[in-house]
Amino acid sequence: MSVIVKIFRHYAYQRYLYRLKTRKTISENEKINKIVSEIEDKGICVLNNYIEKKLIKKIKLEISETLKKKNIIKKLKIYDFNDQGIKRYLSADKLSKTANKLFYNSFFDEIAKHYVSKNVVAYQKMYEIKGSEGKFATTDIFHFDDWRKRFKVFLYLNDVGINNCPFCYIPKSIKSDKKRILKELEYIALGKSGSYGYYLNHEMENLKKRKNYSEITVTGEAGTVILVDTRGLHKGNPSIFGNKRELLATYYDLR
Repeated sequence: MSVIVKIFRHYAYQRYLYRLKTRKTISENEKINKIVSEIEDKGICVLNNYIEKKLIKKIKLEISETLKKKNIIKKLKIYDFNDQGIKRYLSADKLSKTANKLFYNSFFDEIAKHYVSKNVVAYQKMYEIKGSEGKFATTDIFHFDDWRKRFKVFLYLNDVGINNCPFCYIPKSIKSDKKRILKELEYIALGKSGSYGYYLNHEMENLKKRKNYSEITVTGEAGTVILVDTRGLHKGNPSIFGNKRELLATYYDLR
């Protein structure tokens, strides 16, 4: 498909139809409304120590035991970015029954429905390990995931400080911006052959000054949950001393 056709299709109807289908709605639960409003405004909401430590411990034990079972592992899709110090296991609901308290969580599902759409679905369940001394990942560069709403739920499985790959986010960067439009245009037209939503250091410095943005680094104890729209600019951080960060993640959108 030519670049011109891709751009025409996107701005002629794809973007418009998506926005019609994805509108914020009001819940009868005020706690959900408060969280949805915070995500709509800032792009992120952090729930510190949301999952009990005993459940986290059980999840990690179950994952550890399951990873020893070759008959299960060979059925999973695994992305091993060894040069970047990242390993991801998809269909992670098969790794731990207790983890399904996150993956099949009615509270998070309701937040997703009221933030994204009543027709939203959880389309990916992932277990990720990150952290090797001296290794830098492409995801450690500020970027956005898409022009669409990309609502994600992350759960830290271990204590995460500044030295072991904390998540970093620019609040309010989901908002429209003239230069972001150019980035999105390139994203639509060129896909992975272009910058694909990534920002160079000087572009980030310019953006922060122009929009008065400041980044937040999400550190927290095991059990901390991050609710985030990754249309906003975000990145990971490399491990300083080789200490690892483990998390579970669920992605939501229209499919």
